[in-house]
Amino acid sequence: RVVVTRAPGYLLVAGASSIDASRFEAQYRTAIASSAEDPAAAAALLGEALAWWRGPAYAEFADGFARPAATHLEELRLSAREERAGLLLAAGATTEAIAAASDLAAEHPLRERPVEVLMRGLHTAGRTADALGAYRAYREHVASELGIDPTAALRELEARILRDDPEP
Repeated sequence: RVVVTRAPGYLLVAGASSIDASRFEAQYRTAIASSAEDPAAAAALLGEALAWWRGPAYAEFADGFARPAATHLEELRLSAREERAGLLLAAGATTEAIAAASDLAAEHPLRERPVEVLMRGLHTAGRTADALGAYRAYREHVASELGIDPTAALRELEARILRDDPEP
């Protein structure tokens, strides 16, 4: 019995394994924990977890009582997409990593992680000019929108790409 009658109404009895949000979070944690050992398997696991999404978290309730949970899940979803792009690159799936990072950078132009993965992927693919172009576009965007420079880590990545460092 999944629905139980209790005062003052009804109670839904469901285990964590039958709730998509719980399953997504558990699979996300498992993928991140295993990412150093097997990036390809972790990327696949994140791909499976992301496939469960069918729209915004708690769609019609996201602006009401479910706002904190919806915000948490949407941020976790974005983090999973970023991690998956990085893991694809680490696993040698450069073309997929570039596509995933490029989509993320377009959707979230102020987030640095997609730009980092995109730069690394493009450089790995022998597209150094495109990697530097992605950095310049990001640098100009954050300067115009926020009045700041990219972090030291991203500036260092640009410098390593300019030096043609084999491991940017």
